[in-house]
Amino acid sequence: MKRTFAIAAIVTLSLALPSAGDATIASFSAMVAGRPTARIAFAGEKSWPGSPFDTDQIYIERTDGTGLTRLTSGKHQFGPTAWSPDGRQIAFGVDGRLVVMDADGSNERTIVTDGFNGQPDWSPDGTTIAFSRQPPCDDGQARCPDGIFTVGVNGEDLTQITRGPFDYEPSWSPDGRRLAFSFAGHSAAYVEIVNLDGTDEHRVTAGRNGYEATWSPAHNVILFVSPSKVVKELRPTTGHVHVVFRCRDPCKSVANPSWSPNGRKIVLSEEEKRGRRLRPPHLAIMNADGGHLRRLRTHGLVPVFPEWA
Repeated sequence: MKRTFAIAAIVTLSLALPSAGDATIASFSAMVAGRPTARIAFAGEKSWPGSPFDTDQIYIERTDGTGLTRLTSGKHQFGPTAWSPDGRQIAFGVDGRLVVMDADGSNERTIVTDGFNGQPDWSPDGTTIAFSRQPPCDDGQARCPDGIFTVGVNGEDLTQITRGPFDYEPSWSPDGRRLAFSFAGHSAAYVEIVNLDGTDEHRVTAGRNGYEATWSPAHNVILFVSPSKVVKELRPTTGHVHVVFRCRDPCKSVANPSWSPNGRKIVLSEEEKRGRRLRPPHLAIMNADGGHLRRLRTHGLVPVFPEWA
């Protein structure tokens, strides 16, 4: 809240595995192999003419563009989603609450209620969710500082990691020891990394435009958007940055990149402008190096915040 057409609302908050030994890599491979069929969850932000679906809902579809299914109902404000590592649960923000449900839309339960909570990311071991949070104010001030928090999947052990202001869009490192997140303030946005105990918080992007960071679940690399037409990849151990994808005409902007579980592909939202006409955003899938881009049909929905299962 983890965009030319969405970043302003997010900033204001109107609102994985490195070389850790053969056993760890084998465990990761087994987990990916045992997941359900590849799917993408996204928020259908609003309808366009001809869309048969309601607005502001969470949907899933297969990565071949079939099987589009609505999981939620009612008039709510839905935010970014996060799949559990086994692909069987989805966390998301709705109306300020942090919620978890089963992947078929059943068994919905709220795990954090007070304040404004959203932009979740599930830990690699499946026990903890990191999210951005604006807690309620105790001293009467108009606005409390934002921060990155973690919470157990059943709502236990709520812990503040950073103290903002304007820290958002956390993403777990593949070893579960660090979080990447975006910091926005003073007309700039950066990607930062922090240890899970809150120590060694530091910026890892140069310049004044770096946001929507997402750590690969399979490799020690971070994707981020900088600026709205460019997706870059960062290697935090060396600081090396290179362009993965550059939005070219008729593409107007890209947003919300998300890795496939094996780190080999990326899904993102792409917006086009043809002449003076702005077309509704759509989902696009590409290889991790930016090649072989293909677009997914979403039946008139405006898909934002895609998340790969």
